[in-house]
Amino acid sequence: MTDAYKILDDFLKAYGPFTGRPNAYVDIYNWDTNALNLSLRYQVKTEMGVAIFSNKTWKTK
Repeated sequence: MTDAYKILDDFLKAYGPFTGRPNAYVDIYNWDTNALNLSLRYQVKTEMGVAIFSNKTWKTK
């Protein structure tokens, strides 16, 4: 979990404050901006985490 909080700190520096959190009892942090959707999620019991990133400004040709 030490690394998890380092990653959260890096995301806060890069993307600003998170825009949503389902509740205070789970480690899920969401960012929803004009440029991206980002969700950072942790499972304390398994000591695993995942970040799901979607770029809203990327276009295909």
